[in-house]
Amino acid sequence: MVTARQVWRDGPTGTPNRPEKSEARSWGTGLENTLSGMSVASQTVLVRATRAELFAAAGGFTSADLGQVTQDDNLAYRGVYKLGSSPVKIADLPADVAQDAAEDADGFRVAAAGSASSAATSATNSRLSEMSAAASQAVSQAAAQASGPVVFYDTKALADAAVSGLPANQIVEVFTDETKGGASTRYRKEGGVLVFKVAVGNLLRVVSFEALGGVGDGNYSTAAGTDNANAFALARTMGLLGYAVQFKTGAQYRTTAEIVIHDNMNWMGDDGYTPIIFADFATSSKRIVKAPTSGSQIKNVSIRGLTFWRCGANPEHGLLLDNIDGLFLDVAVRAVSGALGGAIGVSAFYPENRPSKNCYVYAHLEQAANFGIQYGNVDGGEMQVLSAKNCHREVVGLEPYALGKYDFTSSNVASDIISLTSHGLSTGDPVIYDRNGNTAITNLASRAAYYFVIRVDSGRIRLAATREDAMAGTYLTLSAPSGTHRLYRCGVLRGITVLPTQIATGDTAAGGTSTGVVIIAASSGGYHEGITLCAQGIIERNPTSGSHGIGVYGAHGVSILGADITGAKSRAISIVAGTVNSIRDATGDISPTNALQVNADVTVIAVNAKEFGTAGIYVDNSRCIVELCDLRSAVSGAKGIVFTAAAENLGSIARLNKALCPNTSGSPFTVVKGLQNIDLNDFGTIVDDYIARRLQSGYSVKTLAGASVTLGSLKNQASNTTTYMGKITVLSRQSDLNSANNARYELAISKPNSGATPTVAVLNSQGLTAGGGTSHPSFTFSIVGDDLVATPVASTSTSLTFMHFIETHGDLRLT
Repeated sequence: MVTARQVWRDGPTGTPNRPEKSEARSWGTGLENTLSGMSVASQTVLVRATRAELFAAAGGFTSADLGQVTQDDNLAYRGVYKLGSSPVKIADLPADVAQDAAEDADGFRVAAAGSASSAATSATNSRLSEMSAAASQAVSQAAAQASGPVVFYDTKALADAAVSGLPANQIVEVFTDETKGGASTRYRKEGGVLVFKVAVGNLLRVVSFEALGGVGDGNYSTAAGTDNANAFALARTMGLLGYAVQFKTGAQYRTTAEIVIHDNMNWMGDDGYTPIIFADFATSSKRIVKAPTSGSQIKNVSIRGLTFWRCGANPEHGLLLDNIDGLFLDVAVRAVSGALGGAIGVSAFYPENRPSKNCYVYAHLEQAANFGIQYGNVDGGEMQVLSAKNCHREVVGLEPYALGKYDFTSSNVASDIISLTSHGLSTGDPVIYDRNGNTAITNLASRAAYYFVIRVDSGRIRLAATREDAMAGTYLTLSAPSGTHRLYRCGVLRGITVLPTQIATGDTAAGGTSTGVVIIAASSGGYHEGITLCAQGIIERNPTSGSHGIGVYGAHGVSILGADITGAKSRAISIVAGTVNSIRDATGDISPTNALQVNADVTVIAVNAKEFGTAGIYVDNSRCIVELCDLRSAVSGAKGIVFTAAAENLGSIARLNKALCPNTSGSPFTVVKGLQNIDLNDFGTIVDDYIARRLQSGYSVKTLAGASVTLGSLKNQASNTTTYMGKITVLSRQSDLNSANNARYELAISKPNSGATPTVAVLNSQGLTAGGGTSHPSFTFSIVGDDLVATPVASTSTSLTFMHFIETHGDLRLT
């Protein structure tokens, strides 16, 4: 068949736009044959110029199909129709499609001088078929390009006059555009001029669900009602054509088929979440709403003001989505009492863990039995549990997943480079090393540890100890491995804010015994970065054994900023090392053969915890800063804050306003602070800011026997990079006793850029600084790499233990 370009090529000078009728007929006939079978989201879209032509052709179609009238002289007839024995118009055409059709038709009338009406119809249909098949891509793209901060002008002339003073890509809205028939329009400044994007009235077109055949006569408590599976399929098609779908207040819509999201999906309910969509599935493992199992990333999904009710014989998950760029959910998800399954998961479970980004989820939850809102491999966004009733397990879950494995042997390692065919990794990507039961490679820990990729090329990588090192190209030296070793590619959960959340659990535990909690875990092989919990409110009315209010298991980059936790059976906040033990890919279970462990790194500020069973804040094998917390419990044996540690420097800061935990016998509790195998036990009765005064609001490190000791790594306070500048005060003692020998040092620290050599200078020193005796805490200070190192001076013993209480000032921190 000839192409459109051939049909409408330039002709003779006298009639340059006149097509050859035989070519036009051939082209149009082929197009019509194509249109008759055209499908969008499994529904046929039959395109005809007039309503009469659509009605004449509609006999072979059902109410599951849609039609479009694009060029009827009666403007009221133009629009989208639901087909069947008697087609019914359900919506107007998107205005830009109708305008394009009219312009095409006018152009053909002039060019063909009335003799090529069939070609004109075919050409118009061609234009509309392209629009339909592309699912109104132009509408969506234009609307997206016309989104952002807007400046307003009364007329297009005024906007043009002001364009030189506007920044590039500025969005301009014209109230009465004289160049577009007086319509309100939006432009964007591109290349110094205003480029038309869309008429404001075309930014949103709405069709009611009832117009698509939807019937809201259901009853979620009995799972009875009209099956709306076909209407939901039509809603998908209309969404692809650029329409928002409005659901009727108070209606209850039953479906027996899963609902699949699509680009630019826009569903609207009401402020009370009264339109209810409930699923009655014949088999288990279903979701009311899901993402397509294959295909490119879905963009721009908005569902708001709706309730999704999991009911019937097989109540499974509510909304389980992944592979999305741009998600906005403001919904309620509920279930019948005792239902298994969870509410909302985003890129959270294999195989539905394809990464997503820009996800914003706000939800009311009830009877969420497995998870409430769960984020996995999500980059950027928010979540908020507006309310949670009778939920259990992870009401808020933040657990990224591994995205696969790379096995390698000695033949893959040479010159500190690991060869991995088509690895797909980029510099800075986190991975976890698994020795896979063999002897660990030199400089790679036998336990799980995060390493960061330095990409050499598409088939080779190096490994760095930190992301900063990876970006700087500083790699680890590697020995040749014995046996098969493995790297797990980490999914990343990055830049997520959990807004103030209200969880009241224990009324009736749904489908299980564990009460609802906030869980941040690394057990599935993922990596956390920039996770902030704001003002979490948790009440555990009937807590079960071992329950925690907030549990952090091996996650890095977590800040808990304000929380009010009452009644945790065990710990209000538990911050411990996480075991990487649950990883899957397309081959099945790929969990480590030997135990892997990652340590947590968390900041806790302004937490109020009451009536916890064992500890207000418990930290084990992890780094943690605790500041300005109020921890109180009358439970026998309860401890306000507990720090323990194994054989590593896991320096922690504790600054409490109040930590009052009298038990039933009236004796005070004990604070245990473990640092490099030393326990500072029995701090005595702790009231108000006692710990702040006792630890000098700082960071305590034990000096082990030896010539020198690393006090910690220097980083930028704000950005966690190795560019820093400030002052450090070090109070050194021969022991933790107030009566012990003392020396005080004030150090100036400087590294003005990442390539500079760091410097340390002693601004002032007091006390026993000259090394006159073995028990005198006398030291010099240096920076090795980015580590602050203390070295004994003169007679200061290298076999005694010294404590250093450290405060940092300025744009640096010591970790």
